[in-house]
Amino acid sequence: MLVTSAALFALCSTGDLLAQNGGSPDSLALVNQIEALNQTVGSRIPSRELLTGRAAIFSELISLDPAQAIRLALADGRAGELRADNEAVIESRGEWEGMLAEEVADDFEHHRSWTRWYLAIGKERTELFFAGRPPDRPGSKVKATGVRMRNRLAVESYVFEASSSQTAYSPIGQQNVAVLLVTSPSFPTFPADNVYDYKKFFGPETGSASTESVNAYWLQSSNGQTWAVGQVFGPFAVTQEGCGNAPPGGAPGNPQLGQAAIDAADPTVDLTGFNHIVIIFPTNGPCGGGVDSVGPAGYSSPTRGPLSASVGALALNPGITDEFSLHVATHELGHGLGLNHSNSEDYGGGPLGAIDDAGINTNTEAAALLWVMECWASIRPNTRA
Repeated sequence: MLVTSAALFALCSTGDLLAQNGGSPDSLALVNQIEALNQTVGSRIPSRELLTGRAAIFSELISLDPAQAIRLALADGRAGELRADNEAVIESRGEWEGMLAEEVADDFEHHRSWTRWYLAIGKERTELFFAGRPPDRPGSKVKATGVRMRNRLAVESYVFEASSSQTAYSPIGQQNVAVLLVTSPSFPTFPADNVYDYKKFFGPETGSASTESVNAYWLQSSNGQTWAVGQVFGPFAVTQEGCGNAPPGGAPGNPQLGQAAIDAADPTVDLTGFNHIVIIFPTNGPCGGGVDSVGPAGYSSPTRGPLSASVGALALNPGITDEFSLHVATHELGHGLGLNHSNSEDYGGGPLGAIDDAGINTNTEAAALLWVMECWASIRPNTRA
């Protein structure tokens, strides 16, 4: 029995699957390279060039196969010797504490999504790659143990702080949304034909629920229990490009954009009262779609301290339609409310199992035309979230 109609869904590829579970052909090649380099590093005094090349390979291995990266990290003694003159290119073992943040990037055109995890420590964000099962409590304070290279951490284990509880956050009630328009060196002028305008998020000034907007959808789907209010600010000039390291045709992938936009807005905008921050950046590629944190993102204001808001970014591509932009905004802010993608459970020819029955069911992240939180759903009035 298939809980979601088979006629209305297609698989949604999760781009982080190999990154979290390892075992790809690329990772095996990297393992061989690191093993050979470790022998060289251990037997003689290596050049700076060799260590820099090894650091790039090791950082890539962390993203593809964190368990192997942990296994192949240099012993503490040898790493300490080399780190004295080459700190930036030598990995370190240890424990790091901060707020756990989960981020989902969506490429609607190609039906793909990526889940990324970060450890937020003040304004610093380190991307996490888990050798085991990722945690399920974004917004909590966590202590992660593993191997770190620059801004990537291969996590061997983690514990939530005994006194830690998830940042106070509710999807019910008024949601205060700050929309930040930004420009970049590649796009120094913000487009005049911006489809992500005030009405797209909040409806007309009267707040009517009859106009298609994020506010209208939340009011309808929550039976009046959740609604959006807020402002559009900017444009602000930032040095970061919105697409960042996104693959061609991929979703926004610049982890520095969020803090850069917050820093740029900070002198004139107090963001501490907002539950959600949405960054709109112009681009003509290589990315599209959007990204948002699942609940609080762990960012900080330079002058006002930690922000308890979700932070997302939407790509403003030429020709994006009003209907599609409404879907992207509603979907990404759904992540901001704390939602992941909708899933389906397939029990094959067997009967519907219990909620916790993992025996014969297959849980699949699916794409459909029925739910806004599917990875490429089309918004329709009064549809389920």
